[in-house]
Amino acid sequence: MNNLFFLLFLLSFLALIVGLIRPVLLLRWMPMDKRSRKSAALYFGLAVIAFFILFGVTLPPENDVAEVSEQSAIEKSAQQDDDEKMLLS
Repeated sequence: MNNLFFLLFLLSFLALIVGLIRPVLLLRWMPMDKRSRKSAALYFGLAVIAFFILFGVTLPPENDVAEVSEQSAIEKSAQQDDDEKMLLS
């Protein structure tokens, strides 16, 4: 899903750039007097922001490195304690 939002983010960013240069090319559904750079920036700028946020939300979570190293340190100390108890017995 994040691939889709990334693709839509890139397309809307490209449309924003083109819309700021030639808004008549992309705003064909609007009346001629409303085809302006301001309208293009509003529509495609909001799309860029929305797809960027959606892309970030759908990214898979990363494992916390500190949490993993803490767990391995606890497991190692528990293993060492067990080994010492075995040697003393």
